[in-house]
Order: sequence, then structure tokens, then C-alpha cells
Amino acid sequence: MASIDPRDRLPLVSAAVVMALGNIIGYAVGTTIYLTIFAGPVAVIAFGAVRYFLHGSPYPESMG
Repeated sequence: MASIDPRDRLPLVSAAVVMALGNIIGYAVGTTIYLTIFAGPVAVIAFGAVRYFLHGSPYPESMG
């Protein structure tokens, strides 16, 4: 079994935070389904943006 690359931990945390905030805000507003659908792609973008900012590439090494 392979482990998570240490360089991908912070980008994964940022994506998880985006998903959690999307769910929390969606639940509070009453539009859980719509914000969850919207938060998914935003979380992927957050992962890529944080990884690009930290390491110069939005893609993990296994995808490069």
C-alpha cells in the first residue's frame, strides 16, 4: 500500500476544508445539495492552486 506524499498533505487539507465549509454553509443556508455540488470542483481547484503555489505544479508526481 502506498502512502500519501508529504508534499500533497497541505493541498489535501485545503481541499477538505473547502468541502467541509461548503457542507456547513449549505446546511446553515438550507441548500446543502447545491453547495455540495459546487464545492466539489472548487475543492479540486483549491488542491491544484495550493500545490502549484507550494511546489510549482498543480499535479501530483504520479500524474506528471
